[in-house]
Amino acid sequence: MIDIKLIREHKELVKENIKKKFQDEKLPLVDEIYELDEAVRDAKLKGDNLRAEKNKLSGEIGKLMREGKKEEAENIKKKIADMDAQIKILEVSFEKKNALIKEKMMVIPNIIDISVPIGKDDSENVEVERFGEAYKPSYEIPYHADIIAMYNGLDKDSAGRTSGEGFYYLLGDVARLHEAMIAYARDYMVEKGFTYAITRIAEPGKSEHQTGLALDFCIYKDGKCYIEHDVEDKIETKWIHQNSHRYGFILRYPEGKEDITKYSYEPWHLRYVGNIASNIYNNNLTLEEYKDKESIK
Repeated sequence: MIDIKLIREHKELVKENIKKKFQDEKLPLVDEIYELDEAVRDAKLKGDNLRAEKNKLSGEIGKLMREGKKEEAENIKKKIADMDAQIKILEVSFEKKNALIKEKMMVIPNIIDISVPIGKDDSENVEVERFGEAYKPSYEIPYHADIIAMYNGLDKDSAGRTSGEGFYYLLGDVARLHEAMIAYARDYMVEKGFTYAITRIAEPGKSEHQTGLALDFCIYKDGKCYIEHDVEDKIETKWIHQNSHRYGFILRYPEGKEDITKYSYEPWHLRYVGNIASNIYNNNLTLEEYKDKESIK
């Protein structure tokens, strides 16, 4: 996501970049974001001014009460109550418009580097250098999943029910071939002098993300996107850890539980488990501990 400052200060540059990406339907978004941003900043300024005036008036109430000017003090209290109502309205407007800005900003494409050739699709790619001659078969090359399906080596339906559209399970000899290729690559590198090691991160093909039930979150703050361990000390991360169970998610690989999960601490990795999430969170369990606990019952 681009920085909002680019739209504030270089609106036309952002529009030109969109044109270079041949996404002209997104051009109106730039003006919409610009206007929303102005409204958000205006609401923030008005809110800050009201809070400053409210604080100033609040300090006068005690003084008026001590001087016996109760009627004046009550009038100021009413004025402060009106200000609180105005501030609340501004805060709601601020939050709604800010959320709308973020939603629209996610659609705006990143700025293309000046070294990148402009083209609407791969047919307009610029050839920088050629090595040998490309082989062109006399037949159409099928999609790899279609090749596997020809040998009854995948199951899209079962994978789709558990993980969503686009996933598939490998079956039978194709699954064995997949594992054999990994084993071959491993043994080849060992023969070349490399030391085989199993780390506390998911091996290729064995990530929870392939279930469709896991996510890695990042935090966009102060014009910067924080990922992986950079989110660890953020107040937003603390909130997510403490509240995600309310929405069916758990911190999948918590700190101090590495010997149980067999994975390193990942403060950014959440797993959807549904209505058992609060049970896991409130009892400080991992998913492994919960499953063991349930299997004993």
